[in-house]
Amino acid sequence: MTNGNLFGYFINDIPDNEVSDVANALLFPNTQYVQDTLLPGIASLCTDGTDTITTVKTNTLNIDTNGLVLTLRGDVTNGSATCKIYLDPSNPAL
Repeated sequence: MTNGNLFGYFINDIPDNEVSDVANALLFPNTQYVQDTLLPGIASLCTDGTDTITTVKTNTLNIDTNGLVLTLRGDVTNGSATCKIYLDPSNPAL
């Protein structure tokens, strides 16, 4: 269903606890998700085997033709680097 610029689902005639279970299963990648879930493991996500981003200076979350993409800019041993992570909300790891 849509209401102007809002999109959603209308849930009718199911117990409140089932609505709560569905709501808890939904993942909305946003800046808080990035901060809580992805940034703590950035060293394993943003490495090419030689250089690894150790400190994130900036991050942006956008949508491109491939889906949700998180672009990180940060420090590596000899300068700075950019890392792109494509997020898959159906995958609990990303």
